[in-house]
Amino acid sequence: PYTTLFRSSEFFATAGDDNATKLWTIDYLSTFAPLAEIRDDLTVQGVPGGGFASVGCRGCVVATGKHYYEVTLRSTGCMQIGWCDAGYRGNADNGEGVGDWPHSWAYDGWRQYRWHDGHAEWGARWSKGDVLGCLLDMDARTMSFTLNGMGEDVGMGLAFTDVRFSEIGRAHV
Repeated sequence: PYTTLFRSSEFFATAGDDNATKLWTIDYLSTFAPLAEIRDDLTVQGVPGGGFASVGCRGCVVATGKHYYEVTLRSTGCMQIGWCDAGYRGNADNGEGVGDWPHSWAYDGWRQYRWHDGHAEWGARWSKGDVLGCLLDMDARTMSFTLNGMGEDVGMGLAFTDVRFSEIGRAHV
């Protein structure tokens, strides 16, 4: 089972069953490039003319185990959602967000691409209100994505294999 789970603005941990224990509320969501607005309810919105801003949890670093978070889409626009490691820098002004660099991996359901230092056609088209699940297995070095809880049956599932992270194999949410 996946050992961490983000739901809304609260952080939960599971112990291999369906019961989730609240550990703390996330209050360290921040921009990697200062061109997005983060609201109190953790809604993230790009600012006009802000390029391709990246947002993440800088304080959440994982090195082993299985990890998961969800994003509820409030629009259908161009977004890349996924994972990065400590080597990720991004550049919103140049349109370089998560997935555009060798130190990041992402899924884009608007264009139906998976991204890692380039792109390839993959996945299902998302819609407003959909829930995107982002799964990371640090031990198996794989990344998967679900759409509304569905995997391979809707063209989602395993997106990246043999994933290697910089800085002693650590990933950031």
